[in-house]
Parts: sequence; structure tokens; C-alpha cells
Amino acid sequence: MFKVNKKLKMSTMIKKLKMSTMIKNIKELMMKKITLMILSLLSLSAFGVNAIETKGKTVLVNVPGMVCQMCVQGMKKNFSSVVADSETDVIVDLDKKTVKVTFNTDVTEELIKEKVNDAGYNAETLTWLEAKK
Repeated sequence: MFKVNKKLKMSTMIKKLKMSTMIKNIKELMMKKITLMILSLLSLSAFGVNAIETKGKTVLVNVPGMVCQMCVQGMKKNFSSVVADSETDVIVDLDKKTVKVTFNTDVTEELIKEKVNDAGYNAETLTWLEAKK
């Protein structure tokens, strides 16, 4: 009888050990998945990709160096693919050296800077404007 109880206790202990090992492995796996998700999000932001929704939103871009109507036309042309109407959704202020763009699609800040760069200028700063209520 003593041997049977001892075997039964050993069997129970082995099952508990296996179960605790499984739980430990699951916890480690979950931590690895969470870490990977966090690193993925950080890497996206490090490369300038932001997951914000920009459709219908307006950004004000400071663009030093714009001085003439050719600058205005260049900006309107470069942003025409991401706005509904480049005449009304891309507003260039030569005095303030700014471009105000209202998007009809989602874009990244990198794409905005690229559009300005393709027109021959550098986007100094981007400021997201609050929607009018």
C-alpha cells in the first residue's frame, strides 16, 4: 500500500510539474509576443510612419524658400493626388511661407515631406490643425 501511495504521489507531483512548466512556457510566449508588438510599433514610429487617420484633416506646413506663383503651382500639383481639389484644398501663403493642405485620403508625415521635397523645397515643420466645428 505504501508503494502505491508513493507512486500516486509521484504521479501527481509529475503532473503538477508538467502543468507549471506549461504555464511558464505560455507566459514566456505571451511576453515574447507582446515585446514583438511593442517593437513593431516603435519601429514604425522611428521610420516616420504614423498610423493616424488623416483623411479630412488639415496640416499646416512651414516651407521656407517659396517666393513666387511657380512655387504655388508646384505645391498644388504635388499635392493633387491626396486632395479632392488642389485649388481649394491646397492653400499656399507666400508671405507666411506656409502650405495648408486638407487631405481626402490617409497619408503619413513622411509622404507630406516628400511631396514638399518633390516640389523643390524642405518642409520645416508640420502642424496638424483642429477641424472647424
